[in-house]
Amino acid sequence: MNITRSLLLVCGFIVVQSRIMAQQDFFYYYNGEKIYLQIDSTSIVVIFDGDVDSTVIHKHHNQSLKWRTHDNAQQKQYEKNVMPIVSVYSMPQNRGEYEIVFNDFKKVKGVSHVLPTFKRNGNRVDVTGNFYVKLFSESDISVLEQTAKRHGIEILGKNEYMPLWYTLSCAKSSLNPIEAANLFYEMKLFEYAEPAFYMYDMMQSADTFYEDQWNLKNRGQNNGMSNVDINIESAWNYTKGNDIVVAVVDCGIDLSHPDLANNICDVSFDAVSVSPGSVIWGGHGTACAGIIGAIQNNNIGISGVAPECKLMSISCCFGQILESYGVYINEASMLANAINFAWNNGADVISNSWGGGAESSIINDAITAALTQGREGLGCVVVFSAGNARPNEPKNVRYPANSNPDILCVGALSPCGERKNPNSCDGEQWHSCYGSELDIMAPGVLIPTTYINSSENDYVIPTDYGYYHTAFNGTSAACPHVAGVAALILGANLELTAKEVNNLIEVTAKKIRPDLYSYATTVGRTNGTWHNEVGYGLLDATLAVRSARPLGVISDSIIMQSVVGRIEVTGTNVLLRDVNIKKTAEVTIKAEKNVTLRPRIIIEKGALVKTINN
Repeated sequence: MNITRSLLLVCGFIVVQSRIMAQQDFFYYYNGEKIYLQIDSTSIVVIFDGDVDSTVIHKHHNQSLKWRTHDNAQQKQYEKNVMPIVSVYSMPQNRGEYEIVFNDFKKVKGVSHVLPTFKRNGNRVDVTGNFYVKLFSESDISVLEQTAKRHGIEILGKNEYMPLWYTLSCAKSSLNPIEAANLFYEMKLFEYAEPAFYMYDMMQSADTFYEDQWNLKNRGQNNGMSNVDINIESAWNYTKGNDIVVAVVDCGIDLSHPDLANNICDVSFDAVSVSPGSVIWGGHGTACAGIIGAIQNNNIGISGVAPECKLMSISCCFGQILESYGVYINEASMLANAINFAWNNGADVISNSWGGGAESSIINDAITAALTQGREGLGCVVVFSAGNARPNEPKNVRYPANSNPDILCVGALSPCGERKNPNSCDGEQWHSCYGSELDIMAPGVLIPTTYINSSENDYVIPTDYGYYHTAFNGTSAACPHVAGVAALILGANLELTAKEVNNLIEVTAKKIRPDLYSYATTVGRTNGTWHNEVGYGLLDATLAVRSARPLGVISDSIIMQSVVGRIEVTGTNVLLRDVNIKKTAEVTIKAEKNVTLRPRIIIEKGALVKTINN
């Protein structure tokens, strides 16, 4: 099938909103509802129905056009996978130019459509020339073919992981991608249809040394409060990750970083080029990976939450770096492919420190597949950051964290146990998003972690054993804490379903700062008291891991043995004699009448022993 190439020209300048667009509402359908898009009149998108010589545009409009070309193998991979070719058209910042440029581009031979760029949930989104359609069943392909032909639309292909999803091009159609997606949905012949948006600024945070890791052991660092941490050290007595695979869907991990290299999974993937082998598109992914799985006791750097897990690098590119290369991508399908690759290739946990932009059913389907089909039907644990907000921005939980109740939605805490806000004790001027979808909190400011070489960041320092970020922040930093604890839980009990892991994390959460937050019984929240600013509370690794271990049941007595696991002893008269209860043990004694302890009962520090008399 020939792939029509569409070219998006983004023209940046400051102007008032165009009168051309003032009379038209732009929206698309998501979950059966109209999602309205705000026009971003600082730029326009120009879609071509084929290759256009840059000199034609130069001649037609007397401005300088910046073209960036890619002759390398990766660029060819973009073209192979229906990635639009993109250039940036820069203009003087003269007021009133918008309509002139808009009309001028419509006159250029080969121009198919001219559209504004948009904002959704505070993030800029651009149409790409394509749109997505999901069939009700595979037999509907003939209906799709007939409908596409009728409207001059080209079917580019189906999604590798979700074969009911198809990508279509409007480059040669009279319909633009938004009109086409809405028409296909309104026909009721297909389950979903939505524009293929490119989304900007998906990262939730821009911004050695165990003693500095207040997130793991808070001794009052950074003017914080002692014990406001994830209570991790005792959890390591039970498990440190046991090769549980955590996929980090992000900018790619530095696979050779000395504090990560031995924990890197053999499988990696670049969702931009749709090819094996992740790519480093920025430092954010390496920072998240370090929080999850940096190596412990190697005399360098930091310790990860699950220091013996395996890290799977799934690389995506989230805007600024990719834009500098002059290449744009179908962001929604890229992210869906990233999640689908992870669960199809052995990931147990999928960590996503990103969000924002336009809601997308194709991403939703990938998340649902991971939650229900991953781990041979037990489900992958899918963790998302709740999102960050500037002081004057809405503070609602961002998409996709708000899209599915089976996602673990993570907010960020300060070292003093406050929901991160401009008045919290750390002094940083941003909010951790919150609301009805919020599940759990984890540390999210001033986090030491691994990084890549970055001369532009004052918090990145070089050492003899790699680069480290000394103050990584955001719900991006909070999310990998929860992903790491999920890995520990599965390391303790691999038979748990994703839902059971979620429940354990929520049930065992620490009710942090009850002086600030009035936790209460809440409809739909069945795992304890809850608050809309901090969810169930602060992540507690030790309690969650302890509760995860399989329960052994013993009748009447424990005699001459060591106890290392989670044991329940039941009977009328229970006897313990010559027993060594190890620090990793949790013993619950349920006696109808009496409990008798004979000589040489040793209970190591860290063990938990309790009796329940019926």
